Amino acid sequence: MGATGCQSMLEGTPFAPKPNTDEARLAYALQQAERDVTRLKARVDAFEQNSERLEGRIIDSERQTRDILKLRDELQQIRNDRAKLRDEISQSMSVTIKRMMDEQQSQTLAQVQKALASSRPAAPTKQTGYNHTVEAGQTLSLIAREYKTTVDVVMKANNLTNANQLRVGMVLFIPEK
Repeated sequence: MGATGCQSMLEGTPFAPKPNTDEARLAYALQQAERDVTRLKARVDAFEQNSERLEGRIIDSERQTRDILKLRDELQQIRNDRAKLRDEISQSMSVTIKRMMDEQQSQTLAQVQKALASSRPAAPTKQTGYNHTVEAGQTLSLIAREYKTTVDVVMKANNLTNANQLRVGMVLFIPEK
């Protein structure tokens, strides 16, 4: 039997050789260091995963920032377009309103001229009388009294249906009696 054979026979007995405590401490320290290294590797892996996640979030944030800036530019362009459109509409409406007012004024003037022409009697061939231009403050009754006639006669001679149709500048025919 060799030395190892004797050692195994003595193991567990009070005669067993004492283990080398320095070797045991070193072996224990080595095991502890390996456990620490394993834990540190796990923490480094976790940090790397967190770092990758954060980098992904940063990339997403940068993309979102670019998208926001692009949207902000588009919004500003829309605001500019809206202001231009508002000005164009305002100018177009001004021109249209002016044209419509001019047309309405022309139509009204034509209607007034037509009404004046129809309210004046055609030059009577048999009637004689006077032409009177209505002045401010005059009424049909004052004019009739001035020419020593009646309101009805003046109204018939001028095809008036209402005494209030009288206007400043209107020329009335006043027949002689």
